[in-house]
Amino acid sequence: MIKGMLKNWMLCLFILVIPCVYATSQLEPVDDLSRIGVASAELKRIVIVVVTQPDCGFCEYVKSVHIEPMLHNGSLANIAIVRELDLAEISFTDFSGNAISPDQFARRYDAEFTPSILFLSTDGDQLHEPIIGVSFRDYYGHYLDKAIKKSVTLIRD
Repeated sequence: MIKGMLKNWMLCLFILVIPCVYATSQLEPVDDLSRIGVASAELKRIVIVVVTQPDCGFCEYVKSVHIEPMLHNGSLANIAIVRELDLAEISFTDFSGNAISPDQFARRYDAEFTPSILFLSTDGDQLHEPIIGVSFRDYYGHYLDKAIKKSVTLIRD
């Protein structure tokens, strides 16, 4: 009887915990972009900021279908530093070393609509126009790849 209860308890725990593991994002949150800018300059990498907000299904789609697989398979390893900017989070440090709210940062780049992907230089300059929203899922990966390639070319020239 105890063995059966333990088995049922373990099954319940498994059912509750496994979805939480998959729900956690691999994306690191934005914290200090001035530090990230210095690192990206040393490594000759672009900075990609994925602007999201809670309960945004399209944000989860972009992260889980496009960004996180690219991080997982290493295709961004030598070309980009990727961070997530959740509009519901607290202030952080921008490329100039100043404290800024997520809303102010998003407005600076015309990225108030989520999801938005920003392609930035080591100083925070835009290398490519942001990808805002998800208009066509079939072509989203193509647009993302094209923006990344163009941005990398600009940063390395």
